[in-house]
Amino acid sequence: MPRLNTLASIWLVVTIASYGQTTRNGDGEAYNLTESEYLSLEGGSLLPFPDLTAKVEKDVAEIRSKFPEIRNITHNRKWIPGQVLSTRIRQEQIEKLNTSSYGPLTKVEKIDVKPFFVITVMSFNKPYSPPVLCQKLEGEFGFPCTSNIVYYEYEVDNIAYRMSNSTYVFKKGTGMCKENCEDRLLWEFLVDENGSPSLVQEWVVPQNGERVVIA
Repeated sequence: MPRLNTLASIWLVVTIASYGQTTRNGDGEAYNLTESEYLSLEGGSLLPFPDLTAKVEKDVAEIRSKFPEIRNITHNRKWIPGQVLSTRIRQEQIEKLNTSSYGPLTKVEKIDVKPFFVITVMSFNKPYSPPVLCQKLEGEFGFPCTSNIVYYEYEVDNIAYRMSNSTYVFKKGTGMCKENCEDRLLWEFLVDENGSPSLVQEWVVPQNGERVVIA
């Protein structure tokens, strides 16, 4: 079954950005989700289910309370929830998807990138995680798709959640800096079954790109 390889994905993103589809700084999103809802989606959940969202919200609050050095680091979204892009979907597949349990679709937009391909931008009535949704759609409907990424003009702070082992990675970005930038700092935390956070590892990534573990 054909898949979007890395080179094709990069080309797709560049093309979409040039046509104004890739979102800058997360503006113009259909869903106004909370930080914990975004983290639960990026952590591997198809939807921001209430129980998982409540756990993530509590975990992040506990981490910020216990480790003040990362208190001001906030999450910045990677992609638009509830929206996917495809260059290999047929009209009959769109119609079938629209009437499926994942539908209905709220909007279908086609961008004709002549002479290469047509990009189909599909928006759903639920804030799905695009990476998780695309895995399901390729398996069930037979077409590959990708996320509509959010483009930032500089390196932002961020938080990543790993649902598989309940860990959180906080990153201090370099911001608007272009020369003589500060080192990129990262902290990884584990939250145990009792909701108590602990520091697993702290590291720095200097401008030469070599990772250095601090603790």
